[in-house]
Amino acid sequence: IFPDIFLDKSECVEEYEMAFVHRMDVRGKAYGILNWGDVPDMHYTKQGRGNGELVWVNNEYDFPHTAMLMYVRTGYRRMLDYMLVSARHWLDVDICRCSDDECRLFGQIEHSARHVSGKIEISHEWVDGLFDYYHVTGDKFAYASAIGIGNNIKRNLKQPRYNKEGEINARETGWALRALVTLYKETNDESWLEDADFIIGHFKSWKDRYGLWLAPYTDHVAIRVPFMISIAVVSLMRYYEIRPNIELKNMILEAVDDMIENCVLDCGLFYYKEMPSLKRNGNNTTVLEALTSAYRLTGRRKYLEAGI
Repeated sequence: IFPDIFLDKSECVEEYEMAFVHRMDVRGKAYGILNWGDVPDMHYTKQGRGNGELVWVNNEYDFPHTAMLMYVRTGYRRMLDYMLVSARHWLDVDICRCSDDECRLFGQIEHSARHVSGKIEISHEWVDGLFDYYHVTGDKFAYASAIGIGNNIKRNLKQPRYNKEGEINARETGWALRALVTLYKETNDESWLEDADFIIGHFKSWKDRYGLWLAPYTDHVAIRVPFMISIAVVSLMRYYEIRPNIELKNMILEAVDDMIENCVLDCGLFYYKEMPSLKRNGNNTTVLEALTSAYRLTGRRKYLEAGI
């Protein structure tokens, strides 16, 4: 059920453990029948994405799964509470249960005002936390909802935009790939991997055409976005763990090597986006996970050093 996240006490670094727990505890908490289990995001709100209203994150990026991993690692009861409350909100509020649009039906709504006004895109759909909730509670509604999100992803992948290299960012099909691999691991249904293979083929042709996974920004430029590339990397790593092959390994390593070479500020931190106005500190734990994936594949210390 869980990845290899368990360490002997002698292997733990106390400062890192404290940092993990702190990140969970400072996550915003909201009250009220509609908002309980979610958190508003002031950055999105100030950008005007809610047209003057608070923008809710809708559990971006799978906070319930993170809470579950922390619970099974630490035994801290409040981590379990975080998972249960946020997953219930997710099930009750953040999934579209009724729509004439098949690309919206049963999909997970992205960050938005009043939770439900946002779009549904495969860049903001995940299922791990719903399966965690199902494993703990036995609630079949959570299991069915995860399957519903998976089917929504399959329907959305048929859109023309997901068949063109360089017209989306790596996060979009990256998150979809992660969800599909999780669905396969949970159900043993090979049909989930058919769409996963489609995404991997798209990543290959995208890389062949541009040399790497550049994303379009404005009308005239395609740039590197490290945290989005990292989402693709860690999702490919999840696929690699069930279907290892050398081509996939090389894709992962080439993407991470390119990030280390081109996406680091003078201070040693990774930037947010490769544009003058956005080349600021973009530290993100997904970047760390991408670096550790490369280390696991090679044993080369340079990946850990970049992470440190």
